[in-house]
Amino acid sequence: MPILLFCILMLALAPSARGQAQPSSPDTLGKGVVLERPLGPSDSNDFTVRLDSGMSVLLSVQQLGIDLVVEVRAPDGTLLQAVDSPTGRTGDERVEIFADRSGAYGVRVRPYDSGEPQGRYRLTVVELRDAQVTATLLAARARERDAAAAWLRRRAARLPDEIVRSLPPLDELADHARIIALGEATHGSREISDLRFAVTRYLVQRHRVRLIAIEYSTSRLAVLNTWALGGAVKDADVQRALNSGWIGRRTLGDLVRWLREWNAEHPADRVRLVGVDPQDNERARAELLAVVSAAYGDSGIAGVDSAIHEIAVADSQAWVFGDSRVSAATYRTLVEVAARLDSDAPLLVRQLGTESVDAARDAARQFVQFADFNAEGRSIRSRDWYMAANLMRALDAAPAGTRAVFWAHNAHASLAPDRAPQARTSGAFLRAALGCDYRALATSFGEGAFVAQLPNDPQDRLEVSSLPPAPPETIDGVMGSVYGAGAVAAWACDPRPRDVPPWLQRAQSLHWVGGIFEPGSLSSEAFRPFKLVDDFDGIFYLPKVTADQIFSDRPVVPARSR
Repeated sequence: MPILLFCILMLALAPSARGQAQPSSPDTLGKGVVLERPLGPSDSNDFTVRLDSGMSVLLSVQQLGIDLVVEVRAPDGTLLQAVDSPTGRTGDERVEIFADRSGAYGVRVRPYDSGEPQGRYRLTVVELRDAQVTATLLAARARERDAAAAWLRRRAARLPDEIVRSLPPLDELADHARIIALGEATHGSREISDLRFAVTRYLVQRHRVRLIAIEYSTSRLAVLNTWALGGAVKDADVQRALNSGWIGRRTLGDLVRWLREWNAEHPADRVRLVGVDPQDNERARAELLAVVSAAYGDSGIAGVDSAIHEIAVADSQAWVFGDSRVSAATYRTLVEVAARLDSDAPLLVRQLGTESVDAARDAARQFVQFADFNAEGRSIRSRDWYMAANLMRALDAAPAGTRAVFWAHNAHASLAPDRAPQARTSGAFLRAALGCDYRALATSFGEGAFVAQLPNDPQDRLEVSSLPPAPPETIDGVMGSVYGAGAVAAWACDPRPRDVPPWLQRAQSLHWVGGIFEPGSLSSEAFRPFKLVDDFDGIFYLPKVTADQIFSDRPVVPARSR
């Protein structure tokens, strides 16, 4: 054999420098495979893994600067799951395939969307299991889930038809908290919204909660707070504030009307309402421009008009989950406006009145926050940071010892202690600030329907989607086995219980649906991983939910042209 041919053959047969087995072809995944590849915003990479019926495989896809989705297809091409954890561009996507038939299972790695940057990923075949090992594994996992359900059952109570009497798990948690977060698994399920409203009334009546903070427009809730406190507000302004969006609209109306009645009956013990989200800020724009014009005249502040115009355009897109980016120049202008108003406030309040100047300063702060977390390039702080900061500001302004409820999606309410700093939640920031005075309750459900906006829809339409019963290996599935009916479970904050079963110490899937969802999507797309006992202090469970009301009066917001 010629020497050159022999050397080429030896190089082909030699193991890689990493000492790991390589796939027999670029598209085939086998035991021990580790590979790293670049991926651009318009690329995708396809692989296959051959499994006999009863076998299983565990894959890990490490994201290196690009947010990825990993799709799995059955041998006949049917899409089985699409995995996208809330880890952004740096975490791992873990994918497990259990073969119910023999054949080549497809694995596609693709960017989350076309807006992702060029990046890389590392795919690892963590375990390739034969049928016997897989069966043993599944049996062990079933035993672990049973142990988790038994642990939760000891800390749980059934949810009554009306939450008016003592509910020990909730009472124990509320007795030791200053802020109680009530999460939601979807933004558009009727029973979840009704449960949160009922729990809030209970906490106001039995646990002296006197501040209700909501993941909702700061400026619009300021109007509704004034009305709920009995202040003079035009009916048109109240209706405009109530009917500005679709998320939680029905329940918000019920809550505000109930608060107005409560405050009228308890004039010396009133409950206040605050929005902590600087998005949806139309009213604040008018308040700011009026004061800037009156305070600084024709000279004004350079660039403020164009900055507010850009905020208006970006805010209209945020309202329908569109392109809400803001330029760095606009951010700098708004920082200058906020600083100027703060510096000049002692004189401005004597010229224009405390109320109008304070409203303008609040508006400027909202715009700085909005422009920051929507800034092109690198933001300094996230939306979750600012929602937590706004809640703390409201709490600090309230009478000493005031207790609050915080309405937010599970994704924002959760503690998520393992997240990278840029991906931390409002709940994580509040726990860091308050310790166990902040307690977070998730909400989950077994099956049912919800309302969400269609993705990339020119008309921003709302549609109803339905999900089948949660698989038994999910948190929702385990909660369903606790009582088979509605339940609430809660556990100690500090120290965390020592007897937490292993299943609850690992990340498990929990229902998670945001404001956008494609009807007919795989049910796996409606789940995200959580370590239940680490990420929350308790959980509500509802066996079945239905879609909330769809409102037809939402204006169509044209896609932004940049």
